[in-house]
Amino acid sequence: MLVKRHIPSPYIIVAHSYGAMYAGYFVLKNPKLVKALLLVDPVPRNFEFSKKLMKRFNKGITEAEKFPATTIYQNYIGSDAEVLYQMIGFSKSKNELKILGEINNTIPVVIISSTKMEYKTKPIVGDWYNNQKQWLNKNPDSKIFQVKSGHFIQIDRPNIVCKQIKNLMLISYRK
Repeated sequence: MLVKRHIPSPYIIVAHSYGAMYAGYFVLKNPKLVKALLLVDPVPRNFEFSKKLMKRFNKGITEAEKFPATTIYQNYIGSDAEVLYQMIGFSKSKNELKILGEINNTIPVVIISSTKMEYKTKPIVGDWYNNQKQWLNKNPDSKIFQVKSGHFIQIDRPNIVCKQIKNLMLISYRK
């Protein structure tokens, strides 16, 4: 899409939450096109959904893998049906990321992590902040830090996100 729109590389890729999986995939498939990666409260690279969450959706996921979408949307409320397909997609994306390996050490990865998540049911297993470190590589400019914010840091603290984009631009152009 970037090429079709005639947006020249290199790119600084910015992603939030589950979007980190797709941004990570793009970076791994196109490392020569990317100068930096900024992840805003990303889902950990190798996350596992909590047992409580999976218990709620396991039957539907199994059905969604067997039956046509029309059947699933007839049997499940719209948003639940969408969640089933998202969970299937996340599983496939995680497997693709494993196959592709780690992000090239020439690309700085900056992670902004929230201090509080807004959820009724904890969506993943383990410590959010420590597991987010799975995205880091050995680039000297790669880092993770926490900000006092909810999950939507780009809304709660947009100045911090903008500052990190600016910093990545400066880092990218000095090289």
